[in-house]
Amino acid sequence: MKLLSILLSISFFVGFIQSQYILLETTYYGDDYCSKSPSSKSSLLSHSSLPSGFPQFQSNGGSLNSDVCYYSPLGGEIFKAGVCIPMGKSKVMFNISETYVITYSTYHGSSCEDDRQIAFIRSGSCINQCGNGFGVSNKFTIVDYPITPENILLTAMYPGECNDGYKDSFVYLHYQKLNYCELYSGIGMDSLQVNCNSTTKTTTVYTGDKNCKGRSQNFYSPIACSCGDYNIFQECQNY
Repeated sequence: MKLLSILLSISFFVGFIQSQYILLETTYYGDDYCSKSPSSKSSLLSHSSLPSGFPQFQSNGGSLNSDVCYYSPLGGEIFKAGVCIPMGKSKVMFNISETYVITYSTYHGSSCEDDRQIAFIRSGSCINQCGNGFGVSNKFTIVDYPITPENILLTAMYPGECNDGYKDSFVYLHYQKLNYCELYSGIGMDSLQVNCNSTTKTTTVYTGDKNCKGRSQNFYSPIACSCGDYNIFQECQNY
């Protein structure tokens, strides 16, 4: 009976660890902050080495961290720990050590087994990068269960039956704040805002202005849901 209790306790503990998530929050900031930002050039990978839209860094076996967080996130990404997740032409996996260090692995093969690149990150730390007239701050945090904010465009990736029941089985969430002015990634002098309704995402790009003012152009894309090995569910939560 005592052995059974120990085994149940171990099983519960393992299940608890496996159900943890990593929250990645991204903040873009102006080039005026870049002169104050710690340099991370020695920790960068080329942009072709990691999936598009992911923080571009690498580790030489140590930890990559910054004591400075430029923290006003425009959105976030949530990854279930221990799951191989497809991202474009690559795959990623996050794991959590007993000392709460995050291991971030990227794979360029057909599975999460070959051609591995790895970085180690402390929970709550930031990795900052400057270039092209703007900076990016990525904050990594371990969470037991993620809570997304209100007024967002939500995208979920989940296995199993293809329906809207992602909440109990998702392996990846992405959320983007609505009506929030952000620097346009890659072009430091432009900015954009995202809005949506039940069928359409609208991205308004402001050319030559960092504060979402002046000349603008709208781009439209459908709210997308699809079925596959991993199903995609997207929802406009504009409330």
